[in-house]
Amino acid sequence: MLAGATDESRAVSAAFQGVAGGLWNGTQRTVHLTVTLRPSYHLWASLGMQRTAADLAGPGGKFVEELWTLRGNYSFTTNMFVDALAQYDASSRQLNANVRFDLIHHPLSNLFLVYNEQRTTRPGAPAPGRSVILKFTRMVAF
Repeated sequence: MLAGATDESRAVSAAFQGVAGGLWNGTQRTVHLTVTLRPSYHLWASLGMQRTAADLAGPGGKFVEELWTLRGNYSFTTNMFVDALAQYDASSRQLNANVRFDLIHHPLSNLFLVYNEQRTTRPGAPAPGRSVILKFTRMVAF
């Protein structure tokens, strides 16, 4: 494994990880690259790409997978923020997105509002999945 990263406290940072070697009953070569932008202490965003080429024993054991990831966070205050994650799987041509609003109203007690979306860019694919979830947690001492 080979890995390296620049200073994450900077406005622009990058990270790299490379793996070559065994995977179950075969071999793999994986590269993971990430670039992160931090224009202010309230906002950060990162773009990542992971590509794995594997050769496993058996029929259909040779494959290449590529996953793109976009993450972001905006903090209104130390108790209220929005997180977002979007992933695109190039081989299945599927996009998954998740946006979460988090309000910490007391320590260990939160209000979450989450939106999930799933899309497939293949023709004739099934209908997309979509959900909105509201979750309230409250710490109870006894």
